[in-house]
Amino acid sequence: MLTASLLLLYIHREVSAADSIWALHIHDGLRCWILGGSLVDRRSFRGKMPVRFSDMSNLASPKTVSRLLEMLFTCTAFSLARAAGLRGWSGAFATFAMFTWCFSFVATLLVFLAEFTQFHSLLALSWKNLPVTVAAFSALMNMAASVTYPLMVLSVAVAQENWSELSSPYQIAAALASCLAFLAYSVELLVLLLLLNKDEEGRTAYMATGPGLLKVLEVSLACVVCVTLATVNSPEFAGFRWAVGALCACALLSLAVILIMVGECRARCPFPFTRLLLVFSALAFLLQGAVLAVWTLQLRREARGLDKCSQMNCRWNQMLLSAALIALNLTAYLTDLIYSIQLSCCRS
Repeated sequence: MLTASLLLLYIHREVSAADSIWALHIHDGLRCWILGGSLVDRRSFRGKMPVRFSDMSNLASPKTVSRLLEMLFTCTAFSLARAAGLRGWSGAFATFAMFTWCFSFVATLLVFLAEFTQFHSLLALSWKNLPVTVAAFSALMNMAASVTYPLMVLSVAVAQENWSELSSPYQIAAALASCLAFLAYSVELLVLLLLLNKDEEGRTAYMATGPGLLKVLEVSLACVVCVTLATVNSPEFAGFRWAVGALCACALLSLAVILIMVGECRARCPFPFTRLLLVFSALAFLLQGAVLAVWTLQLRREARGLDKCSQMNCRWNQMLLSAALIALNLTAYLTDLIYSIQLSCCRS
């Protein structure tokens, strides 16, 4: 008992000079063990346990049920697509669909485990912003995969092979599972927006607001545009590399804002955050507008030289799809810029 008391005194002295939350948890755990307590006694050790499982009743909540369905559908989608074999499984859009399903499954699984084990309380992340970001990004990416996979992968496979030899049932089932995953992520996003409105101080989580969701939309559209450009045959033209670089720069600006909010780095920003958002939004809007202008001029220049075709994977249709996505992203950046101007005027 004397040895245990000396050990407890030494640990208390070392912990007093430490700032780590893990050191405090270790100290409380050893103190409870030395004094004969139980680590699972929630009445005497409530709020001090580093990890504590949620109640099993939480598994029946709409949020948890949505996440379980998301993992089921995304796992089913990439399993069925892989089971279809390599025939018809080539190209950037097929890789994009597989990446979307795998990323959504892994991200949702990590969020589910972190929340069920209460491990998120030990992470230096904003748990009000991270689940909303994952749900919104996964919903948009699965929606894109649900549209592009049948149009760009299945249609090409149908055109190149006979129906008797085509392993289409697996791929069609994968497309249906992707649509169901999109619906599940949409339900989770709606539930989070309803439940995650305001914190204790009355402030709304940024990623649950219009500007935050627009940032996720901008990054998602940039990913789809890059995949579309990767499938265009002979895409090189004057200003093409500049346009791609500008698109990547716009996506990185939006991604930087998302990481700042999720990582709770807003207080460490050396500049006023509202002004920084305004500068980012204005710069991204100007770059996106310039890219759309260059792309439109190139389409008009090549309109006579390019042959129109009925297949979705031809150069002309992919150029049109890229222009439409860039225009949609420009609209998102314009709306984001208006939000940033309003926020800056209200703060000033």
